[in-house]
Amino acid sequence: MLIQIDIQSGIQILNSRTNNREQQVLENDDICLIIYGSLFDSTKVHWIDVNELQNYKDLKSALQNFFEGAASIIICNKKENSIQVYTDPYRLFCLYIFRSLKKILISDSIVQLKNNISVTINETSILELACINNTIGNKTIFKEISTLPEGKIYSFSKNENAIEEDVESYWDYPKRQGQDISVNEIAEVFNSHVKKGLQLSDSISLALTAGLDSRATLAAALTGKEKLKLYTHGFAKSNDVKVASGIAKHFGITHNFYDLNSADFIQSIPELANVVNDGYEGSLNGLSHAHAVLSYTKQQQQAEVFFSSFGGELLRTYYLPQGLPSEISIDEMADGIRKISQVKVWIPVFNKNEKLVQEELNQSIYNELQLAPDKSSYVALADFYYHRRNFNSVTTRFAAKYFKIFNPYFSREIYKMLPDVPAHLKINGDIQKQIVKDGDIYLSKVLLNNQYAAGNSVYSKLLVKAARAEHISKVLINKITNRQLHTLYFTDYDTWIKNYHSEWFLNAFEMNNKTNAFNNMELVSFTKQYLEGHQPFAYYRFLTNIFSILSYVNNIKLEK
Repeated sequence: MLIQIDIQSGIQILNSRTNNREQQVLENDDICLIIYGSLFDSTKVHWIDVNELQNYKDLKSALQNFFEGAASIIICNKKENSIQVYTDPYRLFCLYIFRSLKKILISDSIVQLKNNISVTINETSILELACINNTIGNKTIFKEISTLPEGKIYSFSKNENAIEEDVESYWDYPKRQGQDISVNEIAEVFNSHVKKGLQLSDSISLALTAGLDSRATLAAALTGKEKLKLYTHGFAKSNDVKVASGIAKHFGITHNFYDLNSADFIQSIPELANVVNDGYEGSLNGLSHAHAVLSYTKQQQQAEVFFSSFGGELLRTYYLPQGLPSEISIDEMADGIRKISQVKVWIPVFNKNEKLVQEELNQSIYNELQLAPDKSSYVALADFYYHRRNFNSVTTRFAAKYFKIFNPYFSREIYKMLPDVPAHLKINGDIQKQIVKDGDIYLSKVLLNNQYAAGNSVYSKLLVKAARAEHISKVLINKITNRQLHTLYFTDYDTWIKNYHSEWFLNAFEMNNKTNAFNNMELVSFTKQYLEGHQPFAYYRFLTNIFSILSYVNNIKLEK
């Protein structure tokens, strides 16, 4: 969608329609209502249709008290020349804005805004994408375009000489209430939320891996297992596929396996990567997610609703550095988060030295941490950083092109409880492990990622020791030979790029003429070394991050 507020012409709805599932539109001569995302009534437990939205007289109260789901809402009153925008509290279905003295543009798409204005590359965002795989906060890859903050109600109107803008909050990132929440209490809320999700559809798609996030989702959804359509993509012998198919067989749940080691898929990687990259709008590593098009396209034929396991880190704090001083230091926290988040980089490809690269990334993270409402603990800061990074938003919105999205990990009640969950429960993943155990004891006996135990039995601990020894030996063999003799992942884009698509991959680096972040000569030289096998696999994520940026920005015009 694209909406313009102009001093001369007032409100113009330049584009309100879409063919994707993530947007509902109701438009007539008087009004235009848009629901961008998936919203449901948590008391009546049904999806909110855009036609029904008109019946809620106090939308702010509804959003605060019984609406659930992730969505932004736009209400354009054509007669009054005014707009109200309610932004998604979870920052999943974001809206983007361009402001000038004479006009405001609002859209769900960065590229739609860019096509109507002249833009310049935000080099800090490029650095973030290259090094930590996503942008942070309200930045986008263009300086002139930003994300509207979460949980706000924006009111825009036009008078004779200016555009008036007011803003108020209907949702604020929660603060600690003071009383510790037990693992059983938050597990119960999670399970209750998922059970409501089960009532929203008779056919539900769920990606099941060997990891903890999707297993917790499955555990909570077992009461409606007849509705579930599980799937896994990868190699036939990969751990994800073996674990998921075994779990599905045990519970008698439909499971589809999508083979990524097929000639058809490998040959179609450039085409599929371009689809993902266009959907991600250059704001995430599209190449490494090319397989999503394959599985989403096939799964949408079986299920209308997608249970997304994005957001699992809400229940298990990931961005918590080790060795921090006892007295809270946001500077050291920012530096620690960067070290955890940063992929292995080759500094000479940048037009800045290592010190300047680190300082710029640290400053970006620091700026976000300063916005945290609770700075009393490192866990609180880590959780707020997770909330402000833009990974979940980009991936969720792409999935929403194929399904109506239900988010097990995102609910008002879960968010409200999180600040009062003791740190040790979140650091160790105890909440999700309890959810897994409550769902079925069998699920807690199957190792997580073939390395960790979901349960605490002696049998599980013995399995972990054996599995870790095997995993370490495979990692060492790969490292010594600088080859993926043992496939430890469910994809092998490293090999596929080098063996089948090296020219296509290299072309993006050779064509760079939009961003000044890189030393082009050094970048092309280093990429050639990687493609020829003279640089280790450790640089895969770094180079594919940069590839995704360049293959997107190389093909756009910065001028209107």
